[in-house]
Amino acid sequence: MQPIFPTLTFPNHWTLLTGLYASSHGIVANDFTDSSGNQFYYTSPAHSWSSEWWRGEPIWATAQRNGLNSAVLMWPGPPETQAGTKARYFQKYESDWKLDDRLGKVLEWMDEDDVRVRPSCVCVYVPDIDQASHRFGPESEQAVDAVKRVDGFIGKLRKEVVEKRSLGEIVDIVVVSDHGMTSTSNDKLIYLDELLGNDLYAQLQGRDGWPSAGLRFRGTPSHREQLEHLAFQRLSSLPSKSRRGWKVFKRSTLPPRYHLNDDGRVDDRLAPIWIIPDLGWSITDHAEMATFADGTYAPRGNHGYDNQQDDMQAIFVASGPSFRDWQEVKGRRWNMDGFANVQVHNLVSRILGVRETARAQTNGTWEFWDQHLRDGL
Repeated sequence: MQPIFPTLTFPNHWTLLTGLYASSHGIVANDFTDSSGNQFYYTSPAHSWSSEWWRGEPIWATAQRNGLNSAVLMWPGPPETQAGTKARYFQKYESDWKLDDRLGKVLEWMDEDDVRVRPSCVCVYVPDIDQASHRFGPESEQAVDAVKRVDGFIGKLRKEVVEKRSLGEIVDIVVVSDHGMTSTSNDKLIYLDELLGNDLYAQLQGRDGWPSAGLRFRGTPSHREQLEHLAFQRLSSLPSKSRRGWKVFKRSTLPPRYHLNDDGRVDDRLAPIWIIPDLGWSITDHAEMATFADGTYAPRGNHGYDNQQDDMQAIFVASGPSFRDWQEVKGRRWNMDGFANVQVHNLVSRILGVRETARAQTNGTWEFWDQHLRDGL
């Protein structure tokens, strides 16, 4: 499954729920600053929970709007939408929760005696694989162990739901990831202070969209515009040996296939100049590198790169009574080709029985799932 660009956690989690590109839902990175100086930062609820940042309708809100209950367990996003909709159950992110804690909360919701408040849609976030891959690298033993633990979690969930509760003819399970992961190394470092030179680097006000570098400069509007021109001119004219591992764009020249700046809808959230690293390359500076005790750049694994790269692809696995029987093809262990993650919202809407006339507006297509869902959905 292809994630949106940037292949980052918060933009893609919100796309999975809303079916929208970043240019439509507004979450253009894990960290960014708008034109008024307001900062969005993903690990700070004070800087990320305001519904004003989050556009579109997540699937849990679509469910609530259509008379169904929903539950959200640590899935990135706000507790309330711009329209004022809340999930019936909302568990904020807690870093110390184990997989069994998550499983217990999901089953607690599903075991609600009163069917009038029992959730029909449950969105669950599990960060273990991402965390291990960042810290130790995606090829590490620790990352493989994390995959095994999460696979075990999914297996336990299925056993509890399908076998112990006999809900195999009622409940669908959809497993997705928000992005892929690739290895980083000291062999692929880009020093931003060297690229810009000391004078321009000293004028930087901030850098958005890590691991990319969205450049914002200090000063009056006219002074900033001058610095932006100088920065783009310098970066564009560097010799080829200094341009390994990255590309530079103006906000207005970002590739259309990124769907990051469609029709200028999020101009106020996009820095004017963007340095986008190639797969596995990291943008740093000498001051940051001096903070790594062993001299090795961290994280050891990363994402956020071009969404056409194989290493950035996500997963999609689904099973349950809503899907047509799998017609196995010899030599293939899958029964559908790759697709864009903007399609997932409509899938869950159809499984929940939302009518096409009551669906939310998305960048996906309602008919995409016709060949995969049973008749009547």
